[in-house]
Amino acid sequence: EACARRLVSDLLQARRRAIASGDDHYVRFVRGRGSEYTGYTVYRDASGRDIAVTEPREFDAGVTVTASGDRPRFDFSGAADANYTFTFAGTRTWQVEVVPSTGAVRVAER
Repeated sequence: EACARRLVSDLLQARRRAIASGDDHYVRFVRGRGSEYTGYTVYRDASGRDIAVTEPREFDAGVTVTASGDRPRFDFSGAADANYTFTFAGTRTWQVEVVPSTGAVRVAER
């Protein structure tokens, strides 16, 4: 649950920063073996330059993270560029979803 909640917090932070600055912000995931992700970093797209706005984050050992896409992006209005779903599987399973039209981020246990 902690990994999923941290991602939610960082996605919301990226959305807020995009609205405040007018620059797109996105989360770039790092892929491990296969389709699983090992971590991510939040970036600002400032005139075509990628600037990290957070330190790299790593997912906890024993948590398997899969996603429908690896770079959710928020624009100046707070909207996301697509629908994204991230699944965190450990002793329990959590799902994080990004809604494109509003940029809303939801988390639920599955």
